[in-house]
Amino acid sequence: MKRLLLSTMVLLAFTVNEIWATPSHGHYRWRNDNGTEATATWKADENVAVTQSNEGNIRLRLELYHYSSATEFSKVCYLYYASLIDTVWHQVTDNAANAFVFSESENITNGGATVSTRLKSSNVSCTNQAGLIREAQGAFLVSFEQDQRKEYEFCVKPTPGTDFSQTFIFRVEDENVASADFWYSLDASPKLQLEKPVLTVTADNASRPQGQENPEFTLTYSGFVDGDDESVLDQSPELICSANTSSVPGQYDIVPYNAEDNKYAFNYVTGKLTVTAPSGIEDKSLEKSLVYPNPVRDYLTVSDQVDKDAVVRISDLSGRVVLEQKIINKSINLQSLQKGIYIVRINDTVYKINKE
Repeated sequence: MKRLLLSTMVLLAFTVNEIWATPSHGHYRWRNDNGTEATATWKADENVAVTQSNEGNIRLRLELYHYSSATEFSKVCYLYYASLIDTVWHQVTDNAANAFVFSESENITNGGATVSTRLKSSNVSCTNQAGLIREAQGAFLVSFEQDQRKEYEFCVKPTPGTDFSQTFIFRVEDENVASADFWYSLDASPKLQLEKPVLTVTADNASRPQGQENPEFTLTYSGFVDGDDESVLDQSPELICSANTSSVPGQYDIVPYNAEDNKYAFNYVTGKLTVTAPSGIEDKSLEKSLVYPNPVRDYLTVSDQVDKDAVVRISDLSGRVVLEQKIINKSINLQSLQKGIYIVRINDTVYKINKE
């Protein structure tokens, strides 16, 4: 038992020494790209993940250190990112096909030194040294003597094709990311949650007279970011309405649905189609050259200008067809109808008449 315990302690000491002897990731903090290396404001406290819902610049401050090893370290390194969904690592470059790219900033200069200490030290025994600022793709040299720490700051941004429903992590490593020259903890790695901005899709209100086809429905968008418009959507929203030519006067929902996009979430706002009663239709009852008299008692006379084979449909104000017949001897027999207001349709022409 004692031998087992001793072996375990030796192994643990060896493992800890190996971790200490390996350059390591330390603290991190996310920054806004709104100032210099010294003045840019922070998005959150140290070692706290942040959320972003646009393609704007964001800056990552990352501590690297090399503790308790007499061996100097020098490597050509790169910044990598991975999605927490698959943890497959990719170099951050200027390739727009990647989820993240380096981004130029008006506030910092690529290759400049991080002259100020901005993070709490993960290992207070290390001596602070200047690191680098990166806003352009390419390799950079990371070198340490024993017990040194440096801070690096990277300006990056998501690309338009990035899935804005994922969390991404970042690390520094040499060109062979699998070599893991830098010790890091997956749980403690810098995390950036991309959150889809909400795009409000509103169906515009519309109206039409009873008995006609629905108009072409339109949409209004609110909530685009980064200068986007509807042309960027992977799948544009569709519109549906239950009203048809037989629908009675009233209001009917115009419902937007079925939009898809990697960047946007959708909030749908229903519009209204107002089907107007016959009074809302152009009143042609006084066009006596075509249909007369009005008011009418028993027979409605039809002008010679109307096709003799035309079918006449007469509806009440609810839209219910109460009479349908062909024109006989230039007249229409209305004796079967009760007194009231009716709509007369002859081909595409609509008349409102008063039956006495």
